Amino acid sequence: MKIARLLFVINSVAVFILPMLAIIILNAPAERLFAIVAAFAACIYIYNGNLKNIWAESDVNKVIILLIAYSLISIIWTIKPDESLKLWILRVLFFIGALGLFSSAQSSGNYERQLILESLLAGIIAALILVNNELSYNFKNIALFWYNNIYFTNEGSCVISLLSWAPICYLWVTKRCKSALLLFFAVLATVLRMESLSSILGFSISGLVIFPIVYYKGKRALKVFAVIAAIGVMLVIMLASILNSQKLIGNVPIVPDAASDYRLYIWDYTAKHALQKHFFGWGFNASQNFSVEQHDSFLDGRPAIPNSPHNFILQVWLELGVFGLFIYTAFLIVTLQHIAKKYQNHTMMAFSCALFTNYFIIGLLTYSVWQDWLIPIGILSATFLLLATSFKKDHPQ
Repeated sequence: MKIARLLFVINSVAVFILPMLAIIILNAPAERLFAIVAAFAACIYIYNGNLKNIWAESDVNKVIILLIAYSLISIIWTIKPDESLKLWILRVLFFIGALGLFSSAQSSGNYERQLILESLLAGIIAALILVNNELSYNFKNIALFWYNNIYFTNEGSCVISLLSWAPICYLWVTKRCKSALLLFFAVLATVLRMESLSSILGFSISGLVIFPIVYYKGKRALKVFAVIAAIGVMLVIMLASILNSQKLIGNVPIVPDAASDYRLYIWDYTAKHALQKHFFGWGFNASQNFSVEQHDSFLDGRPAIPNSPHNFILQVWLELGVFGLFIYTAFLIVTLQHIAKKYQNHTMMAFSCALFTNYFIIGLLTYSVWQDWLIPIGILSATFLLLATSFKKDHPQ
């Protein structure tokens, strides 16, 4: 018991440092911390024999397993099968690690939950102070900020927006609702200052629209959102199919750091090539190795697909076709249904839905669906939120 608590103390220190490190040196700490804690949790999960129950555990697992299975099959016809297979193996390990972390979070004691959540709360506050200080001094105050501030604002704001949901929920659960609202608006103000469109839309829509609707309407709202998700996927495909970026370039509003013209060109190019192999797709991770002719490059020579289409839905369509898109749509719907079944409390339901929406909106505008650091951040954020939603305020310590 003492050893277990010592491990949680060590983990709490790592959790405190995570938000700041993830901002200063971006994706590296998220991947490494996730690899360490997820590997440990996964080993316990497998040792306890839980892996054999993975299919029956939840409908979400079933859909993810189907997506994993089809992704493996599609490697047969992908552009670079060897590279895709390596990525596929790593993403399967991510999935097993997530299962281990979720299981560990559910079985942890109230003392351990409090220790981790208090550490994360302190870490988020420290990260907000650090970020706002750097923004005020135009990245000249601390020498650690040596990289391009565009990456800092994009990736750093994603980290802050996703990780902050758990401490906000924790404050709410512990009857510090005013502090929870204060933290939410402090994060929102910081994300707005960082000017990352995907994080601004993700965090603001999740907190100001999705949260209150689910908070008041509960399961009825989630049923409506499931329908909207299904329609939304089809709508994205339809709009991308009829998109003519050549006519829109130079005629769309300029959003700071959003690369609006370039993003439209990427989506247009992706849709046109997805239609060429619309049913089965080009194969798992094909967008990472897509061969783009020089005449297909953007106006200033940038590639038509820079590693990924920067849109989860379009990437799944390009790589896995309509069949994969159907599975991915099922994943969105089943996840919302899982949230509705898991929580009777509208507040916990609202926080879970807000985090899920935040992640999904970021994915609609930026990054790859298989992103090596975004997936760990999403899983860690969900793990922390699971700790917060299961925390008991009056539980004896």
